[in-house]
Amino acid sequence: MQSQVSYENIEIDKEIKEKIEELIRFSVAEAKKQKFLSLQDINCPMRFTLGRRIDLVYYRIIRLIALRESLGSRLASKILYQAGYQVAQQINCTSYEQLQEILNQFMLGKTIIVEQREDFIVFEEDECATCSGLPNIGEAVCDFESGFIAGSLRQITGKDVVVEETKCWGLGDKICRFEATIGVNLAKDKEIANNYDPIEMIAVLTGKAVNAIDLARKLEKMNNRYKQDLEMARTVQLSLLPSKLPQVDGLEISTCYLSANEVGGDFYDVFSLSDGKIGIIIADVAGHGTASALLTASVKAIIDRLEHLYEIPGKFLSELNQQLYSLLNKNDTVNFVTAAYCCVDVKNRQMIVANAGHPYPIIVNSRGEIGKMENIAGGIPLGIIKNFEYSEEVFHLNKGDLVLLYTDGLVECRNENNDQLGEKKILELLKEKRDLSSEQINSFIMEELKKHLQDSTLTDDINSIIFKLT
Repeated sequence: MQSQVSYENIEIDKEIKEKIEELIRFSVAEAKKQKFLSLQDINCPMRFTLGRRIDLVYYRIIRLIALRESLGSRLASKILYQAGYQVAQQINCTSYEQLQEILNQFMLGKTIIVEQREDFIVFEEDECATCSGLPNIGEAVCDFESGFIAGSLRQITGKDVVVEETKCWGLGDKICRFEATIGVNLAKDKEIANNYDPIEMIAVLTGKAVNAIDLARKLEKMNNRYKQDLEMARTVQLSLLPSKLPQVDGLEISTCYLSANEVGGDFYDVFSLSDGKIGIIIADVAGHGTASALLTASVKAIIDRLEHLYEIPGKFLSELNQQLYSLLNKNDTVNFVTAAYCCVDVKNRQMIVANAGHPYPIIVNSRGEIGKMENIAGGIPLGIIKNFEYSEEVFHLNKGDLVLLYTDGLVECRNENNDQLGEKKILELLKEKRDLSSEQINSFIMEELKKHLQDSTLTDDINSIIFKLT
């Protein structure tokens, strides 16, 4: 068994450590070949109208968010300290007073020297560019400034320097305080940030990569389980729809159902009743996914038990609401179901309708006149108010009249420009194609839908039912 070497709580075996060290040596050799930019190189921005200054927030995004979130605060702190230290080496700073002037010139803050001895010097900075106004996060964040001061003092004194930020907005203070300890022996006794270990940095980054890979694998497993759940929910949902529609003389009926990528709760059913009547229900269960599909199955089971009320739409929805209320209020989850139910008497050419918060059915007569059944009282979704009584309305139909029942996904579907298909477009199409069969009209609606969506995907199920008196 190979010996283990631990870096940042990450165990790396000796062979891998040697490969990392070899990679570092190679990287250092490559770095020596590259051309480094100097302060003189970058001090020439070609910004004739915008000028030299940028918003301080952009500067902070890089310092306080990008580096800290991608590398972690500890490693980001060391890198920023080292960066400040290296930049200071390119500035010919020869005195403490000049260092103070440079800090103020760079507008890092209002900097003054508050204490000075041969082996110890203290700087205080007000209106710090990095931290002023930050909340207390329990740590100092002005690492670049600390490194810059350390590098400058190294030039001035010729000795190793340790700089520690003891006050910072990030620590809950209203000012920054940098304490510099000067002297070789003292510096060796402390953790010197500018002597950071590249092996440690690689180990930390390696650990982050390992964690990222592990997280990606876990997310992939979760995603696969989620896809399986959605596929199961979609299978359950489709199994609840009628496999074939009843045939009634004098009536043609067509349905169209499109399932979105994310399973919704659209549902419909058509029943054969006595004396050539049919019952049609269209419903939309709030929500998406497996829970929605399971609730839809419960709705279907309740509907099957209410066969004795199929010819009385108002009482049918009232009883359905009563039972759904008991089901939906067993937990704190907010759920409801919208529905429209029609009992169509083909022989006597009339339709009885009750509505529970669902889009109103649309009727188009043979002359192309369009009407919405908005005078249906009620309209409260099922499962919200216990013992709610739904009323019903009777509509007389003529030969050639067609009726559309639909779920909101049809008119609310959005394309890549975030534009809805809209009810107006559907009404125009119904009027234009009214002389065609119900199946042909539904086909034209779906073609118009695809034309509207183009490359966009459905985010909600779409359900349309068209019946027409012949």
